Amino acid sequence: MKSKYIIFVHGWQWEKVILKAINELAKNLKMKDPCPNPSGEKTFDTLKKHLNSTSLACEFIFYDYSTALFTIPKIKPETDQKEKDENKLDFIPNAKALLIQINQIKMEYIEACRNTDCGLKQDDLKIALIGHSAGGIVIRQALVLAEQEALDVYKAAELVKLIILIVSPSNGSPVIPEWLLRPIPNVLEDVSFLSRQIIDLCCQSSFINKLNSEWEIFKKSRSNFEARCIYASSDPFAPAPPKGECIIDNQAITILNTNHNDILNNCHNEVKTILDNNGFK
Repeated sequence: MKSKYIIFVHGWQWEKVILKAINELAKNLKMKDPCPNPSGEKTFDTLKKHLNSTSLACEFIFYDYSTALFTIPKIKPETDQKEKDENKLDFIPNAKALLIQINQIKMEYIEACRNTDCGLKQDDLKIALIGHSAGGIVIRQALVLAEQEALDVYKAAELVKLIILIVSPSNGSPVIPEWLLRPIPNVLEDVSFLSRQIIDLCCQSSFINKLNSEWEIFKKSRSNFEARCIYASSDPFAPAPPKGECIIDNQAITILNTNHNDILNNCHNEVKTILDNNGFK
């Protein structure tokens, strides 16, 4: 066991039927940036491979959460399971589950420290969170919740010393209403079928505005904390500054000649430098 952890939080995972329709539309319109594949943990395979090759002394953890465009329940609506399924498609329950996973890491580490031969010290434990796209929203929501709610299970969030947000739309995504939902115009007539997540991801949504206001308060309360952002120069989902707004990192990095998906294959040097500079060697 090691004292430094990196938790990867994936971005959007589209339902395959929706992904097929959207990618077909992108192809017909000759758009350069198709929607991300629903690959889950494999999202970070290349990045983890590069970080491993540098002998980074960190444990790698993957956090998975449910995403979907629709909230249509998979079982009969009269059961309370419908509500549980819909809650999975909400960033706040997703964020709470991330906090629980962080707390689990803390508990396991403390237990390992009780072994006097392990060479571990409780004060050495620290965590970095790396989020791609919507994963950055989950990360920020988790940290804000931990600061607001005085629950013991959330106190482990104090161990998070660094977050790296890769193409995360800090002010919401400007293309969701105009592009991502275009293949399914009939759904737009009844937005109750859209998941809470997809509505909240829209640019300047009430959720995003509230999160950003709470984030300003959070930043002032955490002096031993660093938040860095990395953008892709060709990305309609989370446009890089100056085309897009970044309220999180005034030294945000932009990777040239890459897009929303390919950036994960091209930003390993920048991620490694940020990790090194914040004690995750």
